[in-house]
Amino acid sequence: MADQHPATDLIVSWWSERFQRDDKRTEFAEALRRRVADEWRSLAEKYPGLTLRQHLEVDYDPSGALLDALHDAGIECRGFMFSANGLLPQKTRMYVYADSIEVVEGYGAPLVTIWRGIQ
Repeated sequence: MADQHPATDLIVSWWSERFQRDDKRTEFAEALRRRVADEWRSLAEKYPGLTLRQHLEVDYDPSGALLDALHDAGIECRGFMFSANGLLPQKTRMYVYADSIEVVEGYGAPLVTIWRGIQ
């Protein structure tokens, strides 16, 4: 069982680079690292032997691990009605698989592979 995704550092740095509050960037990154690792570990325990996938998304507002990380970092965000405006890029999705990471950054943007593990 994988304790965390092999590209956790990349996941955290990718979102942290896009985070708009310099005064809370470190807290957000640390919280996101914990949330991503916890979710990956939980998936591995719940679905042993299956192909795992995490989905990190900001539609107009963040959800899941991203929203939880904002709260953990002490940042006000309700998760609805544009409460994250200016915190993270809207219409951005990250698909985390065991062997790759793909992102769509912004409305209508193409799906781009930003990491591919050992095949």
